[in-house]
Amino acid sequence: MTVYEMVNREFADLPISTMRYTQDMPINVSNHWHAAVEINYVVSGEISNFVMNGQTFRIQAGDFIVVNPNVSHAIWEQVSRIESITIFLLPEFFAQNNITLTNRRFFRTPRHHTDTDQVALQKFLEALDRVFHLTKEDEINLISLKRYIFALADILLSEWSYPVPETLPNLVDVNQKVLDIMAYFDSRLTDAVVPNDAAKYFHISDSYLARCFREAVGITPNEYIQYQRMQLAEVYLADTSQSIVQISINAGFSSEKSLQRVFRKYNNMSPSEFRKLVQKSSHN
Repeated sequence: MTVYEMVNREFADLPISTMRYTQDMPINVSNHWHAAVEINYVVSGEISNFVMNGQTFRIQAGDFIVVNPNVSHAIWEQVSRIESITIFLLPEFFAQNNITLTNRRFFRTPRHHTDTDQVALQKFLEALDRVFHLTKEDEINLISLKRYIFALADILLSEWSYPVPETLPNLVDVNQKVLDIMAYFDSRLTDAVVPNDAAKYFHISDSYLARCFREAVGITPNEYIQYQRMQLAEVYLADTSQSIVQISINAGFSSEKSLQRVFRKYNNMSPSEFRKLVQKSSHN
């Protein structure tokens, strides 16, 4: 089951929130989504099963992952204890600084670091470390915190983001039944899943599923499945050297042509162009 998580601001003058895990805290994060940009930074230990967009990531000490708004994610079967911080940049943070997120996505995963990316990466990690230590204090120096939060946002926007058309799923005010259907699709992206499978699973008609899904999300169930597969393909394009044909298979598309069509619809570029863009951002 996927649930919506309301993230409230932690500071009156700074629309962000933070959450810390210490060595004595158990971790159990079920599948959820929210409207904030989320940065997870591991200080010690490792997160073994961070699941996002159908992919499982291992986040080791000194590394991080960025989660886009409205993307379902979870931490599964975390046995070892860690020390980490999660930073939520709320929509108001970007709105107050005249930045629109509806046509922009961030891309940063633990595997996506290169030798030519070291300058921006080092600055980002230093800012993360400073935020981690500042939030440990009983009385937080808000001026310093703002400085490093803005440094993080600046690097995300200038180095690790790319524009997309404003035709993405709308997950605001989605009811739990539709969230469950979305989770059903998300867990079967690499299979030949179709909307009728979900209708049978949830004991509802095809027409009812299509109607309630479109009313809640703004797109059809088929469009949602293709969009999620496209995001999975993005991970393969950035993190592997696999061919476009192989990626189309691994991401659950029926053919390379289908991947190409969906990619252009949502990203305004081909998979090859996206791969070059991500590689270029790593070399800047």
